[in-house]
Amino acid sequence: MQTYLNLSLNSGVAGYNLNVDSIDVMFRGSPKIYSYDASNVGHSNVDTMKQLATSGSGLGTFINQHPEVKKGFTLKS
Repeated sequence: MQTYLNLSLNSGVAGYNLNVDSIDVMFRGSPKIYSYDASNVGHSNVDTMKQLATSGSGLGTFINQHPEVKKGFTLKS
C-alpha cells in the first residue's frame, strides 16, 4: 500500500494501491481496504482517482462528491 501524501493535511485517505482497472483505498482509522473497480464506477472515475492518488490531493473529496464512486466499492478486507 502506497502512503497517500495528503497535501491538504485533512484527508481521510491513508493509502492506496493502483491496479490495471481499479484502485484500492485505505482510510485513516480503518483496517479495511476499499476497492473501486472500473466495472462498478467507470473507467474515467478510476483514471481520475489514480491521478488524484498519485498527486496526493483531492482523492477523498472526489470519492465523497461522486455518489456512483462513494457507493461503488467492494471491500477487500
